[in-house]
Amino acid sequence: LANITIHGAGTGLDGVRILNAQSVTLDHVEISGFTSDGIEVASTGATNIPIQIMNSSITSSAGAGVRANATVASLPITMSNSYITNCGTGFLSRDGVTASITNSTISSNTIGVQADLASFVNLDRVNITSNATGISSAANGSVIRLYGSFLQNNTTNGFNVSAPSTIVSAGNNSVQTAPANVGTLGSIG
Repeated sequence: LANITIHGAGTGLDGVRILNAQSVTLDHVEISGFTSDGIEVASTGATNIPIQIMNSSITSSAGAGVRANATVASLPITMSNSYITNCGTGFLSRDGVTASITNSTISSNTIGVQADLASFVNLDRVNITSNATGISSAANGSVIRLYGSFLQNNTTNGFNVSAPSTIVSAGNNSVQTAPANVGTLGSIG
């Protein structure tokens, strides 16, 4: 999908729902106004579907801006040069998804980025600002890695780590210390 606008008018369920495909690329796509998710990846196939989101904006979805679930071993998803704002969760990675987000902004959501159920999220030069919670690594061994990212002005927590999950930093990030953080950041390297 390229160069299109998808608007749910506050009544549509999901902007884009991906169940099975060889690969999917969204480039210069604007998605807004959905009652569930802006983009939902719900792969149930036997193979991984490479998903690419580029130069796109996802706004005002009550669920997640991007929700990625995999019922197979691993699902690779990349997002670059994109914006997610005013959603329940900006980017939600679950069930073995491996996500890489670069040069993007995730702001004004309830949770900016959440990794859950043994998923992995790499954040490289990502602005995560003005959310209630900036990043959350929830249960079951999920990992979030931070490289050169800006984690500031989140109103409840900058980060929230639930053991045995982890959030690790390359040490070149701007990470808020107030109002509160839950858990500790590990280091990469």
